[in-house]
Amino acid sequence: MVAFSARGSVVLALVVVLGGGASAAAVGQEPGGRADLAVSAVVEDKQFDVGAEVPVTVTIKNVGTADATVVKASIASKSGSGFVVDAAQWGDLGSGGTIASGTSRTVKLTGVTQKWQNDNPVVRVAVQSADDAEPANDFADFTVRYLPTGTKSEVGGYVFGDRNGNGVPDSGEGFAGVRVRLGSKELNSDALTDEKGHFTFGERPAQEYSLTVTGVPEGWLFTGSRTIVVDGTPASADVRFAAVRPLRESLTAKAEFTKAEYAPGAKATVRVALANTGANALTGITAACTGEGPQLAVASWGELGTGAAIGAGETRTFEVDGTVPTTALELGSVGLSCDFGADRAFPGSLPTASATAKVANPQSSTPPASSTTPTSSSTTAPTSTTDSSTPPPVADTPDGPLASTGASVLGISVLGLLALVAGAVAVLFARRRKSA
Repeated sequence: MVAFSARGSVVLALVVVLGGGASAAAVGQEPGGRADLAVSAVVEDKQFDVGAEVPVTVTIKNVGTADATVVKASIASKSGSGFVVDAAQWGDLGSGGTIASGTSRTVKLTGVTQKWQNDNPVVRVAVQSADDAEPANDFADFTVRYLPTGTKSEVGGYVFGDRNGNGVPDSGEGFAGVRVRLGSKELNSDALTDEKGHFTFGERPAQEYSLTVTGVPEGWLFTGSRTIVVDGTPASADVRFAAVRPLRESLTAKAEFTKAEYAPGAKATVRVALANTGANALTGITAACTGEGPQLAVASWGELGTGAAIGAGETRTFEVDGTVPTTALELGSVGLSCDFGADRAFPGSLPTASATAKVANPQSSTPPASSTTPTSSSTTAPTSTTDSSTPPPVADTPDGPLASTGASVLGISVLGLLALVAGAVAVLFARRRKSA
């Protein structure tokens, strides 16, 4: 059995109480609290066309004192025409999410009425959770307003080759016999253009339609499909499909580095020349560069970044600066490859230009050591390849070998030493006799 002192009991009680308080504070909830969801939905106050996408903003707030768990949201038409929203747009609120106490979630949805059924759709957004204190505020209704029944407009337009680039179907530019298809959720209808390139589908009920063009003469470029809105205005009666020629037929491009060689990381300049050989002025010409290998990092393209104008028959030159990437040293070169144009819907039709320069390390300022040492004006002595240190000086020696005499060098040396000693003794003896 474990015994506790009075002080220990007090400390234990404080730990238990404080621990419980910390746990409650961690979750930020009041003991016994409940979640309470409140939902609102907003749709733009305008008249839409049947088939048009309608944006809806839904806000779900948790005004309760506990977290709302397993929160699920839904949307459906209560009355009138149908209104369809892809459930995937709800994200985790489609399968069951969490909304903390005192917080909210906003979801942007897009819905559509695919077919008119005599009246505007009245739509309800509803939410539910595992434990909601007040279900009365768990839904919100809104109405999507569509154009009045019976609203109609004519649908028609032109398909033409815009040779002068003015966007207008001028005389002689129309394409005859081109097929145009009008499509909606309910029908598809075809028409052929006349000799002026004009087509018409007569009056059509207000809604969104698609127009698709096929059979344009070879070599012309255009966007062959678009969405139009019939809303009672004359706009749908003048839909223009303007085809254009490839830009490379009238605009040529050349590029070159101003130096043949650069060091890694150095500044480099590229000169670009654009020549407009066509009969029409060009505007909005920009550069787009996507070459392979190390490419010059251009800091700013100037006019070719914002859109340059080049008059008919004019050639303009532009210079742009950039930095040679250090990685270019490995390959030994740096490049720049770009196309030039105003509309990149047809990138393969644009003129292109490429430039390349050599990349190498800077030359050393110290001249390389000579591999030979001059000894006279006509001969050289090879430099030693085994020992680069300076040998100690030696005495001159005859060119040939010493003569052989048969005498021992060691014996001669000993006899000479004995002769010196004998001479020294004789001199000393003579001095002593004289002094006596």
